[in-house]
Amino acid sequence: MEQEAFEEYSRAFVRALAAFDNVVGVVGSTADPRIRDFWSDHDFAVVLRDGDPFQFLDDVSWMPEAEKIIASGRHGGIYNVAVYNDGHKVEYLVCNKAAAGSITVTKFLILLDRSGVSPRIEQARMLTSARQQAINEEACDPINLAIVVLTAGQRGELVNATGLLAVAADMALKMLATTQSWELTDPLDPRRRLEHLRPDVAKELADILTRSPDDAAQRLLKLADTTIRPKTSTWDWSGFDRVLRTLSPQANGRAITSGGS
Repeated sequence: MEQEAFEEYSRAFVRALAAFDNVVGVVGSTADPRIRDFWSDHDFAVVLRDGDPFQFLDDVSWMPEAEKIIASGRHGGIYNVAVYNDGHKVEYLVCNKAAAGSITVTKFLILLDRSGVSPRIEQARMLTSARQQAINEEACDPINLAIVVLTAGQRGELVNATGLLAVAADMALKMLATTQSWELTDPLDPRRRLEHLRPDVAKELADILTRSPDDAAQRLLKLADTTIRPKTSTWDWSGFDRVLRTLSPQANGRAITSGGS
């Protein structure tokens, strides 16, 4: 969507909600033009003073150009997503003011504030950041990476292995971001816009994830060993090596190996 059309839809969305007295805030996570591109969808948070959120979640007739919406679907309890006939997707959550301080928020722009919504959204952003920091620190433990990769190779289940290897790839990506001091564009989705941020890393991970589980596992462990380990001298890799020596393929007849000692 072109930038002006994006802005116009955002304004129309806010105007539609401003007609309801119980709507006290509208927040846009993609409202800042610095963090979106041509393929960005609209993401909003709608904050109510009180009242029933389902009037906005179960009914999309209030939305701009509602006659062009071809489908909508609820998810996650407080979220709804609507798709227009040109493929434009609009996702939004609805909560009351009391709950606004605990929703998941990374980057945001306040589009409507009738009742002190901004401080609650900033509180939500800080809480989200703290949760993600804790998750990222856990993901940056080499032991956890080794366990996830080896589990993917042990069960002999292709679909399960594929899912576990995708998790391991995300862990490796967060480890790389930490060791090389580059910022992920979306803390909630480390693969988001990776081709623009680090095309070399994106190419390598894409190649890994298209291979067989055994080959992908081996390459992920090699990536950890040759690219991440040398830059993390302060990390404890002894557990990583113990896991590989104990659970590795020599004992299980598989071909997962690591260059670690």
